[in-house]
Amino acid sequence: MLGKGKRGGARKAGARLDWDRELCTLCGGCAPLCPSGAITVYETYLDIARERCTACGACPPGCPSGALRIAGGRSR
Repeated sequence: MLGKGKRGGARKAGARLDWDRELCTLCGGCAPLCPSGAITVYETYLDIARERCTACGACPPGCPSGALRIAGGRSR
């Protein structure tokens, strides 16, 4: 994919990515799935760059413990 940068999906009105610290194992399965590069996994915590996260829903399927979910948002 040379020449193609990552791009996030369309921002969903009122939606946000929620992270449950209790469930997260810091495995890193979510980070490579984020099209906007908003997730960084560190040794002791997960960082979500809220200014880049579009709540597109690409990362929760990569979380084996179910620690990530998209919350809020309006149905159309």
